[in-house]
This record gives sequence, C-alpha cells and structure tokens, in this order.
Amino acid sequence: PITDGRLKIYKKIALKNGVFKDNFKFQTFPFDAQELRYDIKLVNEGWANQTRVIFQPDYGAYQFLYPINDVDINEWKHSSADYETNNLEFYGYDHQVVTFMHGIERNYSYYIYKIILSIIIILFISLSVLWIRPEEIEARLTVSIVCLLSLIAYTFIIDKDIPKLSYLTIMDYVVLVSYFFAVLPTLQTIF
Repeated sequence: PITDGRLKIYKKIALKNGVFKDNFKFQTFPFDAQELRYDIKLVNEGWANQTRVIFQPDYGAYQFLYPINDVDINEWKHSSADYETNNLEFYGYDHQVVTFMHGIERNYSYYIYKIILSIIIILFISLSVLWIRPEEIEARLTVSIVCLLSLIAYTFIIDKDIPKLSYLTIMDYVVLVSYFFAVLPTLQTIF
C-alpha cells in the first residue's frame, strides 16, 4: 500500500537455526549474561539512489524479537531484545545494516544448588574436626583428609559443567577458596 508518498513492502524473515560465535565474557560465570548479535544487510542497488530501501519495524515489531523465548536454550533465559539500524555506503551503493541484539542470562540456580552448596557441605564437615579433641589425632586427620580427597574428586566430577577458559571465573575462585579451607583443618591438626 502507498501512503504519504511511501511504498510499504512487508517481508517476513524467518530464521530457523542459528549458531552464535563471539568472544563471550565468562569472568562472572555462573552469574553471567551475554548479548547475542546478528546483522541483516539490506542492499539498495536501485536507480542511482533514487529509491531507498529503509528498514522500519512497525509498532508491534518487538513481538517478533521475542520468539527466542519459545526456543530451548539450555541453561539460559532470554532477558532483552532490541535492534539498531545503520547506513553504510559500499561501492557506491547504499546498504542498510540492521543489528538485532538479544540479551540472555544464565540460569544459575543449578550451580548454586548442585555445585556450590555441595562444596559448602564438604567444607563444613572438614571444619568439624576442630570440635574433635586434639588428643584424637587419627580421627581428626582421617576426617580432614577424607574431606579434602572428596573435594578433589568432586571437582573432577563437576569439571564437565565448568567452561575451559584461560582465565579464572567466580566458580574457579569458589573451588580454589574451598581447597584452602579444606586444607586448614589438616594443617591445624598437624601443627
């Protein structure tokens, strides 16, 4: 339809599958949030710039940005959606680039209830040796060493759930601090 001297053409773009590759930031893992961005380039090669293709979403366009909610993204939830448009000139033609941005946040409850809470329980048991009489060195050492070995074995088990990165994340700090507190009762008993 032509209104106010403008020709409106509606075209639906359906994306079924997508792979997003980017330099995600996982320093705050498992409490991290990421932004997925993808570009759609509209090429205007018509009549020496006499006509222009302009992407302008309708009033209800944001409803089309949210179908990602229906898609199963393991351990993530969709938190925001937006878009921006930019005009570029390339080889004498106008190009419009529409960048769609989807914010996603990790569902961290799994990591709290299944990993961090388990580590805290092992640490409490390890620190419980401080209530055993100092004369019972064997019992104190047995409990503290078993807890330390349990913590080491548990970190090998949860290793598949933690991203392999060249830098430390919050989860890595939790594990390292737990090692420190698991070793303290053993050192205190020996001392």
